[in-house]
Amino acid sequence: MEEFRGKRGFVCDMDGVIYHGSRLLEGPKACADWLKAEDKQFLFLANSSARSPRELHQKLRPMGVEVGENQFISSAMATAHLIASLRPGGRVVAIGDSGLYQALYEAGLSVDESDPDYVVVGETRSYSYEKTETAVQNRFGPQRHHPRGGSGALRLPAPSPSQRRRQHLSRPAVFLGM
Repeated sequence: MEEFRGKRGFVCDMDGVIYHGSRLLEGPKACADWLKAEDKQFLFLANSSARSPRELHQKLRPMGVEVGENQFISSAMATAHLIASLRPGGRVVAIGDSGLYQALYEAGLSVDESDPDYVVVGETRSYSYEKTETAVQNRFGPQRHHPRGGSGALRLPAPSPSQRRRQHLSRPAVFLGM
């Protein structure tokens, strides 16, 4: 236990470790309180791209876990950081919720459905045929003619005949260089 207490920083997964749904698990509140009292550095990692750091903060607060918004890193933030490092000021077509859009904007990227550099698909409860078709069309490139996506457009994550290479960032650990 002394070795644990001697650590300067901690990284903790959220879903299934801190909470299940809207139920706080046993231990995380006391752990967060200890981390703050001992002035330890810590981050919570969210695999979901749906929520912003503010929304994650607001989710934990009613559960009794009070941590700052700057102590969250989401997969959306990792994705936005990577794209911004590859193409500063880049343009993306995005399918996702507020956390994804906020991360993209904060990284200096813009949403541009007409001529994007990247297609980014995050977690959302509002997938639509229209959004998915736009993303599929952009994967083929603006100059190529292709048939309308049909139901196959809903399989966006599946390999496509476009031969464009994709990168998957489903974990914030990529952002941290882990």
